[in-house]
Amino acid sequence: MDLKECRERIDVIDAQLAALFTERMEVAEAVARYKIDHGMQVLDTAREAQKLDKAETMVPAKEREGIREVFTLLMALSRRRQHELLQQAGPESGTEERDTQ
Repeated sequence: MDLKECRERIDVIDAQLAALFTERMEVAEAVARYKIDHGMQVLDTAREAQKLDKAETMVPAKEREGIREVFTLLMALSRRRQHELLQQAGPESGTEERDTQ
């Protein structure tokens, strides 16, 4: 593959990643609505640790540090979106903020 072909392939992958990111954030909003309705906290450290460990098993050893960083960022962005929805729901939602990230 020449440089042009590599860049075209990266462009296709980037478009797929963007679509998957959008879908993930939509699901994060659904999670937030569920947590609001059930008085749950946004941060679930045990779940996040499990997700990071699982992500590492999905890639070759040389990619583990990178995938951990990617998933850490994805989860931080998801938490931020959940916090935004929680704030919009107001104090009547029954959830308490304990995640300071």
